[in-house]
Amino acid sequence: VAACQSLYTFTLAIHLFFSQVPGMIDGRGILFMEVAWFVVLVACVWILRRSVETGIQKEMETRKLEGEQSALKALLGMVCDVVMELDPELRLVGCTEHLAAFLLRGSTQIVEGTPLVNLMPREADQVHFLRTCASRSGTKSHGFSLRDGNGTLIP
Repeated sequence: VAACQSLYTFTLAIHLFFSQVPGMIDGRGILFMEVAWFVVLVACVWILRRSVETGIQKEMETRKLEGEQSALKALLGMVCDVVMELDPELRLVGCTEHLAAFLLRGSTQIVEGTPLVNLMPREADQVHFLRTCASRSGTKSHGFSLRDGNGTLIP
C-alpha cells in the first residue's frame, strides 16, 4: 500500500509539473495517467491478495498436516512401546523422554539430535539399520536391538 501511495504521489507530481508547462499535457494525457494509475493500483492489490491467499493456504495446510501427524502418533502410541521421530540424518527429533524411560536411562542421556545408531549395541544392527534406511525400498517392519540403561539387550 505504501508503494502504491508513493507511486500515486509520483504521478501527481508529474501531472503538476506537466500542467505548469504550456502545451505539454492535454486532457488525453491526464486521462491516460489516471487510467495507468488505476491499472497499476489494481495489479498491486491483486498481487497482494494472491500473496496473502497463498500464505493462508500454506498455513492451513501446515496445521492440517500437524493435526494428522499428531493423530498418527497417538495411534502409534497405542500399539507401540515407543514412538520416535527421525530427521533425514537418522537423528532423534523432538521429545526423547519416552525413549529414555523405555531404555531405563535418565532423560538427559538421550537428547534431541542423538543418532539412533548410537543406541544400537551390535555393529551388525547398526549396519543393517543404515543399509535399510538408505535403500528407500518402502515401508517395512524391521527388528533392531537396543540396550537399556542396565546393559540388558532388548531384542
